[in-house]
Amino acid sequence: MARSSSVTEAEVGISCFTSSSLLGFRGVLKHRYSDFIVHEVARDGSVVRLTSLDLPDECVEPKEEEKAAPSADADHSQALEKFSGLCGEADCSALRGLIEKAAAGSKGDFSPVILSPDADKAHRSVGLVPRFNLCKENKDTQDALGVIGKMLGLQSRAFGFSGTKDKRAVTTQQVTVFKVPANKLAALNKRLYGIKVGNFCYVKEGLGLGQLMGNRFSITLRGVVAESEDVIKAAVDGLGKNGFINYYGLQRDDVKEVREHYKQHGDIDMALRNFPRHLVAERSIVILWWTSPSLFLYMLTGDLTGISRVIEGDLIYSKESCPEEATSVGTSEADDGHTNSSELDICSEILPEENIQSVKIVDSEDLLKGIYSFEDVVLPLPGSQALFPGNEVAEIYHEMAKKDGISLTESAHGVK
Repeated sequence: MARSSSVTEAEVGISCFTSSSLLGFRGVLKHRYSDFIVHEVARDGSVVRLTSLDLPDECVEPKEEEKAAPSADADHSQALEKFSGLCGEADCSALRGLIEKAAAGSKGDFSPVILSPDADKAHRSVGLVPRFNLCKENKDTQDALGVIGKMLGLQSRAFGFSGTKDKRAVTTQQVTVFKVPANKLAALNKRLYGIKVGNFCYVKEGLGLGQLMGNRFSITLRGVVAESEDVIKAAVDGLGKNGFINYYGLQRDDVKEVREHYKQHGDIDMALRNFPRHLVAERSIVILWWTSPSLFLYMLTGDLTGISRVIEGDLIYSKESCPEEATSVGTSEADDGHTNSSELDICSEILPEENIQSVKIVDSEDLLKGIYSFEDVVLPLPGSQALFPGNEVAEIYHEMAKKDGISLTESAHGVK
């Protein structure tokens, strides 16, 4: 799908489709930011929309006369009942006695009520958190909250949200904020540009990343080019049936110069120094790819439940060794009388009761045979004579041992 940008799909690796047999069609995506509308889907399945800028009754600040302390002869039974459920009957009895003493008109100083210790963390924060729907236009979530935070004198960590929404779009999502009354949030609408807040309410806890069911997109394509309407219909039906590959990259066009510099010079250190700092996730992926390519491959090829296959250099139980070929762990008598564990032949014929298998390092031939699965991968116990994997996993062993002043390649004494 074409886009009005200097970056092409091929440049960011978008080269195939889930329904390659369909002809497909072309169009311009996000020609206007209003062509891309995103509504967050909350955990309860409701679609988040901005429908009201007014404060509900529960969010309206009480008037000055309503804020006055209640009289001593007022009915406190409901308040005491809630207090008892929170702090226990003993503390509630002490508070009740204080209220009765005040109502009787006793003179003199009143002793304060000191609450009993409570280990339940849920009782330490009983206040409700304001939640509102944030609607923004052509702004990143962090940028929009930065503007609101600056007006309220808050840092960004005061806000809670379940995910960052697209910048070049019109998006609506839920946001929570601590220690700010809803009426102060509502008052900001007169000063905000391209940002609106509304649908105020109070909830028991703030939002965190990932606390959503998903997002609902309304997308407008412009300049559509297709052979016929039937081709468009078939492509749309295929999208609904097979889904799509979740590519991303065209919105990251500010890394194009970094990519071109690396292609020409191959200097990854310089590329990382010039990498835009605000692209935290993308920069972390590049660092992982450069510092640990095997781990990067694991993450790239693994499924949602874990890593699905072995790679070259893994340490696995050998399925092809025999008594004459089992060389990973063996024993023989050395001249000094010590046992060399690295030469201990372990196979089912020598130790039938223990049935210990030999291990080996996976090579390219093993990968071609395809006889090993991730269930065959083993990790060695650290030792000076242990056989380590032939990839970056071994470096992790040595680095961790080095921090404790231990060398896994040299033995400090004669006993191995």
